[in-house]
Amino acid sequence: PKKPFSGKTGPWILLPLAVLLALLLSLRIALPFWIQHRINGNVQEKGYGWTVGNVDIHLLRGAYDLEGVALRQKEQKNHSVPTFTADRITSTIRLSTLFNPPLLADAEAFNPDLNLSLEDGPERSGAGALPDWAQLLRRLTLLRLSSFTIHQGKIRFRDKHADPEVDIYAQGVDIKAENLFRGSGDSTRSVNLEAQGRLMGKAGFAFKTRIRPESAAPALQVEFSIHELELKTMNGALLAYSGLAVAKGRMDLQAHAIVSGSRYKGTLRSVLHDFALSDSAVKDKGFVERLESKVVQVVGKVLEKKSERREKEGKGAPEMEFSGRLPDQVGDSWSASEYLIKAAFRQGLRP
Repeated sequence: PKKPFSGKTGPWILLPLAVLLALLLSLRIALPFWIQHRINGNVQEKGYGWTVGNVDIHLLRGAYDLEGVALRQKEQKNHSVPTFTADRITSTIRLSTLFNPPLLADAEAFNPDLNLSLEDGPERSGAGALPDWAQLLRRLTLLRLSSFTIHQGKIRFRDKHADPEVDIYAQGVDIKAENLFRGSGDSTRSVNLEAQGRLMGKAGFAFKTRIRPESAAPALQVEFSIHELELKTMNGALLAYSGLAVAKGRMDLQAHAIVSGSRYKGTLRSVLHDFALSDSAVKDKGFVERLESKVVQVVGKVLEKKSERREKEGKGAPEMEFSGRLPDQVGDSWSASEYLIKAAFRQGLRP
């Protein structure tokens, strides 16, 4: 019998294989440049645009790495702080969707820095508005995202509309967002987001929310907790959002709420340690203001004594009702989450 690939037929049989390998090699060489050009040349989304320094393809596992990623507003200069940067973002195609479109991917960001700034007030329109992350991530990954994960990120939030200006930062932040693609079977499930990390240096925090973004009115569940927060580091936010400032003290806070339409209902626990309010929340002018500052100090002592008494009695933090109505300007689930965190802090510092 003839040996395989013997004689003159051998080279002709190998030719298609050689052509296929050449095509794959060409694709492997050209694809990173095409992806980089596509992302960097993409149209801006509400004044925001991406830049990517390098692209690395992993064909065998259906993934690619974006290195040197930055998101900037159109008005930002090259020397200004970008809205978002990351050492690396990896996008991996979900193999189960290869033959069951639409094609979905899972993305991970490593050591990202996120800088958010509110400049235009509650309506958040114009150049200071928060970015539309769903659209921006789609333009970055070029695929529909099912999940997005952040590893060891840094987040800085500035509210320039507040008085005084608010500046809050978090480090070592891990975030997992799932069911982001709202189509096919995924739209029947809530968007789930979990986050944890350190707030203002050493305080530990955790945040969970389940959101139905298709709902015409806010529809979500929120859980938020923070441990050993040095309240003095939050004086800008406390004064802006609650009208109170702190001279010293630490706070433990737990809050849970369900939002349906314009109303929210849940519970809140708050414990204060070594706590004293500051009179800087009161303008130091005249007899009335000085009197008010004394009242503020008394309120601080009442709050601290209540927490100390329950600890000595072996009781946990008292559970309080956490309910109310959302302001008219809170029209979606994401802004409702932000409002509830602020409301939890305000109530946690009240007697």
